[in-house]
Amino acid sequence: MNNLINLGVVEQSGKIVVSSRDVARVFEKQHAHIIRDVRDLKISEEFSLSNFGESNYTDTRGKLQPEYLMTRDGFTILAMGYTGEKAMQFKEAYINAFNEMERKLQQPYSKEFLLENPEIFLEVLTQQIALKKQNEQLMLTAAKYEGHTNTNGLYKIGEIAKELGVGARTLNKFLRDCRVQYLPNGSKTWRLYSEYEKSDFAVPRIVKLDGNREIVLLVWTPKGRDFIFDLLDREMPDWYVA
Repeated sequence: MNNLINLGVVEQSGKIVVSSRDVARVFEKQHAHIIRDVRDLKISEEFSLSNFGESNYTDTRGKLQPEYLMTRDGFTILAMGYTGEKAMQFKEAYINAFNEMERKLQQPYSKEFLLENPEIFLEVLTQQIALKKQNEQLMLTAAKYEGHTNTNGLYKIGEIAKELGVGARTLNKFLRDCRVQYLPNGSKTWRLYSEYEKSDFAVPRIVKLDGNREIVLLVWTPKGRDFIFDLLDREMPDWYVA
């Protein structure tokens, strides 16, 4: 197994994987939280078995501890919700690492050799089709968070809170505690922290209230609404039921 660009992407039994420990290290998260995030993913059993392999490692005290070995698709699903400029750089680096490892593992067969060995030609063709499908899926999943979203129609925080069966104040407090938004001194309008400002999750808008009174509110795009629901799935506050 060969490490690639210090990200921990390795080849194991013909499959390219990365350990949850390396994801924790690079994203600067506790490994226990990465394990929790993997186990909390709302995915099918078939996808989980194909893309997340349960394994163990020996810690510094000589004790066996759990870890996950995940494929590129597994890593993509897990990392979709990790946001911020730094997280984006790491996600791009990981995807490039998977692609580079796949390129290195591909055997450069000549056209003549493939024509003379139809069984190998069929195998190579099958691999290429599968890789193309993986890349197409990668583009679709990345689009959810990377700006390719329809921003027609905005949500007030109270509208999202109503879907969850809680009050706007409760949801605002949750987003504040997660360091997604904050109230500047002397302001009544929430603002996103710097790592989320360019995410297209929310924008300030003048909103008319009853009596034609106008105030500036932070309103959420469809992309931002999806982010809130995914954040809730990961953090699971006491009042939230998925």
